[in-house]
Amino acid sequence: MNRILALYSVLISLFAVISVFFIMLKLKNKISNDVNFKLDAMKDNIIHALTSAIDANDFYNEGHSARVADYAKEIARRLGKSEMEQKEIYFAALLHDIGKIRVPDEILKSDGDLSEREFDSIKLHSMIGYSIVQGVSENKNIEDAVKYHHERYDGEGYPIGLKGEQIPEYARIICVADSYDAMSSDRRFRKDIPQEFIKEKILQEKGRQFDPEIASVMLEMIEEDVDFKMRPKYSPIRKILVIDDDAICLKVTSYMLKKNPDYIVETASSGTEGLKYLENENFDLVLLDIEMPDMNGFETFAKLKKIKDVPVIFVTVDKDVDTIVRARACGVNYYLIKPFLSQELNEAIRNVFLQRGKF
Repeated sequence: MNRILALYSVLISLFAVISVFFIMLKLKNKISNDVNFKLDAMKDNIIHALTSAIDANDFYNEGHSARVADYAKEIARRLGKSEMEQKEIYFAALLHDIGKIRVPDEILKSDGDLSEREFDSIKLHSMIGYSIVQGVSENKNIEDAVKYHHERYDGEGYPIGLKGEQIPEYARIICVADSYDAMSSDRRFRKDIPQEFIKEKILQEKGRQFDPEIASVMLEMIEEDVDFKMRPKYSPIRKILVIDDDAICLKVTSYMLKKNPDYIVETASSGTEGLKYLENENFDLVLLDIEMPDMNGFETFAKLKKIKDVPVIFVTVDKDVDTIVRARACGVNYYLIKPFLSQELNEAIRNVFLQRGKF
């Protein structure tokens, strides 16, 4: 029940964010050029934050939506699309997987073959995404791109089985860009595929899964990418220390972090124990509880800073504004309220590493 309520809360939040985004689009023609420029930047940040939250639910997909959007926009440019069309395709590609917010984690993160029922559950994401975007966008091009990006040129795709140019062009573009990123990214069950094999696969599926003209543009992009730069930029291995006197919180936070193979996680049940770790080892980040019996988080933080210059995220049940202000004033990098979702934790860590120039 708690998981359902949490998911429902996230979905409402996402719907609200998207609503704000499309309201901004409607307002653009009524305001000055200077405000338009600022609105564009804000709108872009909102959509990227939204898609990052979706992708962050699975580290194997981190950055997936942004990469697909970049590839789709470049394909559109090479096809001679206008700047407005390129922008529409870009945002449609950013939102193409938004429906996965309703797909159970155990299915999305499955290591093995999916059952027919599980695969049917995944296939629903395009219709769910369409329903979410349709409610707020009033842009049929974006709505249809989200709905039909898994249709195949030969008519064997889903959700309806459209064929050839019955499939909206934006969806045909995103289909190629999405497939390319899936092949060029690591997955639980395999490593990324060498670019030469990706090229062969796209050639094989030209006219079958992919629109021939769009596939040709993708192949052109691959030919030009001699250094294989069109692929995820994986993060280096990072060491994270979690300091918390609550054994359950310590275990849950550690479990969330260990789902990412790029993190090495150590735990300490007190400030004193945590400081001993820091004296002997180097860490890239510390998650520090505030309310601990032997030495509270503020005291631990003050001593920690004398040992190492390492970013710190406070994790606490304390929602008091004065405590938050005090934490910011003493130089804590981020503040998380317990209990928090895995997505919140991943986004907090991402923001801290971005601030430090390590992402």
